Formats: sequence, C-alpha cells, structure tokens
Amino acid sequence: MATTNERVMELDDEGRRVLEYLLVEFDQQWTENLLAERLRELAPDSQLRLPALVEMVKIDMERQWQRGRLLPVEEYLARYPELGAADGAPADLIQAEYEVRHQFGRPADLSELAQRFPQQACATARRAGTAGCRDRNRFLSCRIDRAARGPSGSRRANPAAAPRIAIRQNAAQADIPSARGEWGQGRMGSGLDF
Repeated sequence: MATTNERVMELDDEGRRVLEYLLVEFDQQWTENLLAERLRELAPDSQLRLPALVEMVKIDMERQWQRGRLLPVEEYLARYPELGAADGAPADLIQAEYEVRHQFGRPADLSELAQRFPQQACATARRAGTAGCRDRNRFLSCRIDRAARGPSGSRRANPAAAPRIAIRQNAAQADIPSARGEWGQGRMGSGLDF
C-alpha cells in the first residue's frame, strides 16, 4: 500500500528515519492490539505522532482485512479522534481503504467513498484515479469547483479565468499549484520516500 502521507514530507531527514524504523518494527511485530499500544508510547506533543498514527493505521487496516476484520476508515476515526472527523479524514487513509478493499476482493466504488467523505472526494479521486468510478461526473465536477478557487481555497473573482485542475486517468500526473501559488504540471507522490 503506497499512499503519500503529507505529514511525513514535513519531517526532517532524522524524523523520517525514526518514523521508518517505527513503521518497519510495527509491521514486523504486528498484532491485533499493537496500534493502540504503540500510540500510547508516542508522546502527545511528538512531531512523529500524527504521521506515525496515519501510517500505522494503513498497516493495521491491511492486516485486519487480511484476517477478515473489515474495518473502514470511520472505525479508525472513532478510535483515534486525532485523525480528525469524517469531513477532515486524511485522504491517504481513504485511499488506503480503497486499495485494501480491492486487494481483498471487495472493491469500493469511488462514488461510495465520495458519499462517505465528500470533503475529500477530489483528493481521493486524484490519488486513486477515476478509471473504476461509476459516477465520474461527481469527481470531474470537483475539478471545476476547485478551479474556481485560488490556491488558498478562496473564491476567485472570475471563475471562468481560473486554471483547471486536471484529473487524469493516470493519477500519477496532475495540474497542481506550486508553493508560490503558480499552477503547472506536477507528479503525485506514490509512497514514502525515505
């Protein structure tokens, strides 16, 4: 499962090395209750806590599904409130569920995920691609709405003049804003880069 956790990219090199060590250890020693145990070990104010939690949830979700416990993202949001509410759930967790469901023969339609997580519909569509979506219009309409907003999320004065955010069949590329607010061709991340 190779989905990008933006919080990981905010860590310095040492933080990413420590996180990688924690995740490898978590994956190798995984048990049904290890996620809660590891979270108790991470200090609440640690810069690693949220990135580690998101990544450990992805591992835990895959392992739980492997054992027939079909835990959706909402279950993790309820257990670990610091992940946010459904309207603010990390898009990479939603993508992780999408991938796990496909992996274990219970594919999710992207339109179903859009109903469960409407605020993340665009991000989920970009991450997962729209090839398997039965309701592509739901996702393509987000690009029009998002294009009408500036890089900061504020409404543009003239939406018709707004740059378009292209969601391609191959989600590896998308028109995205740079840190300076300029729009251009960019590549979507495909995993943790340590």
